[in-house]
Amino acid sequence: MSKKFAWLGLVALLVIMGCGDDKGTWLVKVKNQALEQEVFMRRYKMTREYAQHPVITTEIIRQFIDKNQLDNLLFQAEAYSMKLDKDSTIAAQLMQEKRRMLTRNGGPLFKAVVPATFPATEPELMAAYEMGKNEYKISHILVKSTVLADSISQALQNGASFAALVDKYTMDPNTKDTAGQMPNFLFWAQMAPSFSEALRYTSVGQYTKPLKTNYGYHVIRVDEVRERQQKPFEQARAEIEGSLRVQKQGAFIEEYINALPNKYKMKIDSLLVLKILPALQNPAPGSKVDMSSIDAQDLKKPLMTFDRGQWTVAETIEKYNNLTRGNSYQLRRYADVADFIYKVSVPDMMERDALERKLDQTDEFKKDYNYTSAQLLGQKSRERLVTRAVKVEESEVAAFYEAHKQEYNNRPYAELQSTIRGRLQSTRTQEKQQSVVKMLREKYKADWNEKLMQKTAEVLNADKTAAAAQKKNQPAQPPVALPQGAPVK
Repeated sequence: MSKKFAWLGLVALLVIMGCGDDKGTWLVKVKNQALEQEVFMRRYKMTREYAQHPVITTEIIRQFIDKNQLDNLLFQAEAYSMKLDKDSTIAAQLMQEKRRMLTRNGGPLFKAVVPATFPATEPELMAAYEMGKNEYKISHILVKSTVLADSISQALQNGASFAALVDKYTMDPNTKDTAGQMPNFLFWAQMAPSFSEALRYTSVGQYTKPLKTNYGYHVIRVDEVRERQQKPFEQARAEIEGSLRVQKQGAFIEEYINALPNKYKMKIDSLLVLKILPALQNPAPGSKVDMSSIDAQDLKKPLMTFDRGQWTVAETIEKYNNLTRGNSYQLRRYADVADFIYKVSVPDMMERDALERKLDQTDEFKKDYNYTSAQLLGQKSRERLVTRAVKVEESEVAAFYEAHKQEYNNRPYAELQSTIRGRLQSTRTQEKQQSVVKMLREKYKADWNEKLMQKTAEVLNADKTAAAAQKKNQPAQPPVALPQGAPVK
């Protein structure tokens, strides 16, 4: 072999040896659960300890991780040992979390669909400034059907009582008890674009034609108009531009969402909706739909279908019953049920769109999702091993009260019962936590990445030095006087 190729072979060997010594971007690992350097850095830089230490050493880093982050890795490792990732309930939660991460505001789908900027033209800025000279007190009736909205609009023109129509028809729970009136004066930047445009041409006491937004159809009455104080145009320009961009972004997102049902061929079985509608018309606020009043065979039928998916009647009702706001979303008519299905199915449609775009296959998403999954599994592991394992019997609460009631000035047992139970629960939970952590530390060996820990210490110290130099070279800022009556933050 020539000297040239012998030299190349030596270089290749050194490269391979170097790669073998590189442990990646984690600082400590417990089985397959690792603490990434960036996760540690993000948390550590927010602590008082980081600011107080003049020099960061690897031992300081080790102590911080051991005290604040190592236990999480232990519980995560035990979660996989307990096969919690195979638990059907937890698996469903992980699927929900995956959907949330894919479709959340600012997430992968948002970045893929929504343009980065929405520029505003000079005429748009001037028009917005002109609209900003007035603000409006308004009342509205919100319904889900264009036919019903037109009917309400015609009834108002014929002299019907606005308050009576609000009470009978509106789907807005926030204004139902105020005869439809919004609580505050509003100007264009606080309203849907269709609102502000229509209000400009509607006199006090008059009604707009039905206006469509993502919430449904609105019939608006103008109750009062007053002048609004504005800064000169050049001073207000940046704020107006920002508000226009927000409105344009909102309109773009609304248009995207409204297109999803057609894209995925959503269909609602209208005859089935009409058949089960009597059972959906809840008379009492906060009540749930009683599925026993619906034929068992009908509960199994698909009420809504879309490309490669469906909701049965039972699944749809379950989603309705699980709404956090109870039945404030009244299902009185077919249009109400259809609108409910469209609104609640949006996350499913968005997830489908994200998966078709293969956004879950990107390295960035996989990294974020794996981290979130490990955190959730660690939390579930901790709940099973610690929280649920701690029991406090009633007899123990009573015995503790008898032994310590003088500390509580002999207050009645019934008054102290929950306080004592909480105290015992907290103490035993801490003891159980310490016991379980000790067991896990004996079971699992922590593998420390000494090389990266040293590099991390060097980076932290360099950051501290740079921050101190920047602060030293920065001219002192004079105190800013607050304007008269400004709130102090």
